[in-house]
Amino acid sequence: MINRLKKAFTMAEVLMVLAVIGVVAAMTLPRLSDNVDEQALVAGVRKAYSDLQIAYEAMVTRYGEPDGWLSGFGKDSTKRKEATELLKNRLKESLDVDLDCEDSASNCMPTSITDAYYLKLKSGTGLAISIAGDLDFTCSDFQDKYYPCAFGNIYVDVNGPDKGPNQDGYDIFDFVLSANGVEPEGLSYASGIYIYDDIPNMNTAWAIKAGNLDYNKCFSDLSWANKRTCN
Repeated sequence: MINRLKKAFTMAEVLMVLAVIGVVAAMTLPRLSDNVDEQALVAGVRKAYSDLQIAYEAMVTRYGEPDGWLSGFGKDSTKRKEATELLKNRLKESLDVDLDCEDSASNCMPTSITDAYYLKLKSGTGLAISIAGDLDFTCSDFQDKYYPCAFGNIYVDVNGPDKGPNQDGYDIFDFVLSANGVEPEGLSYASGIYIYDDIPNMNTAWAIKAGNLDYNKCFSDLSWANKRTCN
């Protein structure tokens, strides 16, 4: 009979294995956490896009296209706030609103935008609604095929002002209001999706359609046609 001897690990070997596991965990867990946080932010901006589209379409069904009822303000830029408040109130009717901050960013958005009106949704998402300063709704100056007759913007903090990082292109994104409805900033007729190095909150379309925020990591390596992730 052949005896099969089982050799036990020494205490030193056990400690060495545990040390290696600890080092690997320390290197891996922050990366996993970063990825989870990024995916939560991407999910947040996608949900905000869906919510805003639904609210905009409901508003149009109820009141008609905005260029019709906003054109009543003329091109008097002094009426910009009045026009913005009307738009905010009509969008608000179809949003799940927790707090209406009126024209004060406090409690709704981390930063102020000139003549904007602010909402905070029950999801925690903050909104800043802003209309173009010249109140030009004739469409004569807008030839962009993705944003025809653009007349304003909605800035979104997907996790609200109380949660970080409160940085453009991470949790703060820009949407355009146009004849097409609510569209993510960054659409390009020539290349499909455009990414910005110097204005990261305008990378909304990339975050939604590519499903990542990799422009914050390897901007110069990315292109919509050839490379959509850093990996």
